[in-house]
Order: sequence, then structure tokens, then C-alpha cells
Amino acid sequence: MKKVVLLLSFGVFLTVSCVKNEQEPQVSDVSFTPCQQTKSTKSEVSDKVDVEFTNEGIKITYCNFGVTCDFTVVDVTHILVSGVLNISQEGYPNKTNCICYIDVSYTIKGISQNEVNVIIINGEQVYCHNEKPKDDPLNASHIIATNVENITSDVKGVFAQLLYYLWSDYFGGWYQAGLQYLYNEGVYKNGGFEIGFPHSFSNEFLGPFEPYHTLSSGGNVIISDINAKTGLIYLHASTDHYGIVTKNYSSVGKFVLVGDGWIVDYLFSDRSFTVKGISEYGLEFDCSFKKGWNIMYTSKDYSKITTNQPSNDYLKWYFRSN
Repeated sequence: MKKVVLLLSFGVFLTVSCVKNEQEPQVSDVSFTPCQQTKSTKSEVSDKVDVEFTNEGIKITYCNFGVTCDFTVVDVTHILVSGVLNISQEGYPNKTNCICYIDVSYTIKGISQNEVNVIIINGEQVYCHNEKPKDDPLNASHIIATNVENITSDVKGVFAQLLYYLWSDYFGGWYQAGLQYLYNEGVYKNGGFEIGFPHSFSNEFLGPFEPYHTLSSGGNVIISDINAKTGLIYLHASTDHYGIVTKNYSSVGKFVLVGDGWIVDYLFSDRSFTVKGISEYGLEFDCSFKKGWNIMYTSKDYSKITTNQPSNDYLKWYFRSN
């Protein structure tokens, strides 16, 4: 990432507040990614502005910030009045008509969390102290997990991989395959993560639903549409935050959502269909899938798979190492 040194005498105005601090706030550690002609997909899975309060002050990370293609520096000014922090950020020079997008980050030193109620950047509110993150594990296409149990310090990122079933003539059976690349990167921070999934997949990356039990089973399992294709999400924990860019991907484990008696999976289907009955192995199915993303629950004793959310089962995200 390029580094920009801001000359406070020209580019940054010191914070004005009703009460003067002994050490006036300063902008430091400004950095930004290379210019991209299109927006990063990260904007689809997280807020474009991340606010973090540190011992030094406030760290701002702004994703998909639009600048002109001739920019060489990012200029940041700010003012704090009555708990409202107004920040202005702009790329310079700005004389061309071409627009590109960068991720820019910087720290405003000398401001504590209890001094700030609202943060506004370029006229848009990006933070309010009354807004608290909430776990949203049961949104089938967009996961928010704010507190993961058993997390380790080497985890820096989260990636989603799609797994699907293929038939092997050589082995005479089904096996679970996966995309050869990790198609989506989420945002990992402070022991939690946020990630969203694409709205569609090519059929070449989808396979039949639980074929060992539904296609190869001698039990009484009825699939309403035998041609339905599905894929399951596998959430990798990674040591490399920018793994999808640098290809230096290194999985150290996975993230799983489990309860006292159930395991949760995120499943994509190319159409709506149902699966009902009990296989010859004693596995009961009570599933009604819709086209798109679905949440599926598997009992820990592997006796039942259902799309009906079990009652009185507290679900929690865990990190499991390789």
C-alpha cells in the first residue's frame, strides 16, 4: 500500500472543539490501495466505512472511496464540535474526468471514544454511538458474527468456498468437490466477521442434494425435483487478509455455527424443491428449499436434516482449527 505523508500546515486542519485538548488531534498513518476502475465486491458484504477506537485515537478505513485517476495523495481535514466529528477526505490532484476507487485508511490521534457521538465523512453519517453491532447468523445470504468463540491470534481473514457433489466413474461413487479458488472474501475484525454470498452460480459448480441418501439410498426419500442442483458454503479462517488478491491464501481452520443439538449450513439451490422421508441409513429429511440461499439444520447425532429452525437451541459461532 502506498504511504502518504500529510503536511499538517497545508493539508490538515487541527480539530476545533468547545473544550481545547492539551494535545490537539492530528491525522497520521494515511495509506491507500491502488486505484481500481470498478468498486471492490467488499462493498456488498460490509459497510464501506469501518470505525475503530484505539489507544491512539480513531482509525478510519473507507472502502471504495471515489477519486480521480490522476490522484497522488489523499487530503484529510476534520473538526470536532459538541460530539460531532466532521471529516473531509479528497484525492488530489482532481483534474481528470476518469473516476477510480480506493480503500483509504488513517488515524485521527488525540480523540477518545467518549468524546464522539457521531462521525460524518463528506456529508454522510458513518457512525453513531447508539448503534451496536448485532449477530445476524440466520440471514441466509449475509452473515454477521460479532463474537466467535475459541478464536486464535493468527486468524486475519475469512473466505467462503462453495462445495458441491460430483459423481466419479473411477471410484463409482459421489465425492464433494469445491471451487478451485476462493470466490469471496469477507471482513474479519476483533474476533468477529461479516461476509455475503453471490446471488447465483453456474450449474457447473452445483450438484445434487445429499446424493448418498437421496439418489443412492434404498430408503423412502422423495425429492420433488430430481434435477435440483445445490452447493454448500465452507467458511475458511485465513492468515492472509488479502488472500483473494495476493493468492497467498493459507487456511488455519473454519468457522462453524452450532447449537446444543444442531449444526447450521448455508445452502444455495438453483430452484425451489422439497426433500421428505427417511433414508435406508435412518436419516430423516424434512426440507423445503427455495431458489437462492437457504439455511439448513443437521442434528448433531446425524439423525435429521431440516430447514425448520429448531426451537430453544442457542446458536453460537466457533472457530475450529485444522
